[in-house]
Amino acid sequence: MKVEFGSFGGGTPLIPGHRELTSRVVSETDCLTDVILCAPHHLAPVPCCAVTRDNVEKGFVTDTDEALRQHAALVSMLQGGGIRCHMLMPSPDLPDMCFTRDIAVSTPWGMVVLNPAMPHRQGEVDALLAACRRWNLPVSRLSQGMMEGGDICVAAKAFSSWGCRASAAPCREPRRSLSPFAGRAGMC
Repeated sequence: MKVEFGSFGGGTPLIPGHRELTSRVVSETDCLTDVILCAPHHLAPVPCCAVTRDNVEKGFVTDTDEALRQHAALVSMLQGGGIRCHMLMPSPDLPDMCFTRDIAVSTPWGMVVLNPAMPHRQGEVDALLAACRRWNLPVSRLSQGMMEGGDICVAAKAFSSWGCRASAAPCREPRRSLSPFAGRAGMC
């Protein structure tokens, strides 16, 4: 997931125990300085929807070695561009955790941890929250409805959501719990 640690003028390195970490972006096209990633050591198809179940029945399997090669190439490219990569610990119980974009989003007001639609993804949210606590990175968390990072667009200090995995409740929640969102959250 895209995240900037530090000020808008350029992030500061993520230092465990640092007491003034912030996470925010101006928009999806803001300069990328930091990302939170998770290596796909345990990537596997989870038969949670008809499409995946159908593909698994037809013999689909993931190629962990290829996924790890691609992940290493991504990390190398990002770091080669001066982008800091912060890693979540992979877990065999969380095969989709490498899709970090789904579980949180950085906004102009800080990181917001989301509620994925599929119940098996909740453990990823818990793992991210635990990592943010270890990093002393403040986050807000949606407590109602469903919303995933792929359903969100952060544009010029506005927040919108669309997609079949999102529900209307999270778009209303920021108006109550995150005052900077007031009047800026909407469902498309």
